[in-house]
Amino acid sequence: MHWQRRVGILLIFSCMPAMAPLWAMLGDNLGLWPWTISAMIRVLTPFFVLGLILTLAGGSNSTSDYEEE
Repeated sequence: MHWQRRVGILLIFSCMPAMAPLWAMLGDNLGLWPWTISAMIRVLTPFFVLGLILTLAGGSNSTSDYEEE
């Protein structure tokens, strides 16, 4: 698996919009940011989309098992 797909999968699972309440609670408890859940959804969505793009991008560098004629 290419590093881009691994990073993409990591971004998808860590930045899902459904994870916004957990990120908001973490930031509030640690005093890092005072954002609400709706603000966290807005922050996490671009990272989620970037993860989708990295994971689902087509470019494969491996050679295929068959030879085209």
